[in-house]
Amino acid sequence: MTDHSTYNSVFIPSDKRRKETTTNYTSSITTIDGIITIIEIELQACSKFKTNIEKGILYILPVIGNCILEKEKNKTVTVHSEQLFSQNLNEHFQPVIIHNESDTSIKVLLIVAEHHTNSLQTSQGLFEIDFQKKNTWALIEHMEHIKIGVFDSRVKSEIRYASEKQLIAYSINGTFEFENRLLHQSDCLYLAAMTNVEMEALTEFAIILIIEQDGCQ
Repeated sequence: MTDHSTYNSVFIPSDKRRKETTTNYTSSITTIDGIITIIEIELQACSKFKTNIEKGILYILPVIGNCILEKEKNKTVTVHSEQLFSQNLNEHFQPVIIHNESDTSIKVLLIVAEHHTNSLQTSQGLFEIDFQKKNTWALIEHMEHIKIGVFDSRVKSEIRYASEKQLIAYSINGTFEFENRLLHQSDCLYLAAMTNVEMEALTEFAIILIIEQDGCQ
């Protein structure tokens, strides 16, 4: 049960994700009903992945390597590591992720936020992620509601908000203690009505993604 209207928090461990494995890719899907879907894709060399999600706000975040997004037939954009791509989904835009290199695999996060829940900013296009240094939050222009950070082990961080926020926290790499809960790699935690959060990295080169939304829907 992942109904956010019933619970103030939802935890989805990585081993409870829905998985699909083919010769070309492995996809692991985390869904918090009515809020967000996170698809972690490991794409083999010279392969493609197509999602059948038709609505919401799509974010594409390469974790390992670069990927090519086919927006329309014969119209593509390359999304590099340390970049974030965003666009509204509709029946005319069902993205295809392409990996053209012949000797490596890549890992990409596809994040789809529901339209009706969000107070999310909907800036569209390709955005640079400014990883100036570790142990702080990277800056993404026009994407203040998305935080990504790379932390050393035992480094603590606190975020304070002027008003209540819904939060989705996802461990991209390593382990965190987040609001007194352990988040291992690819674990996801939803929290409602938060005015501040505390976290601590428990492993070296730990990477966490936080997506914020206003209020409790």
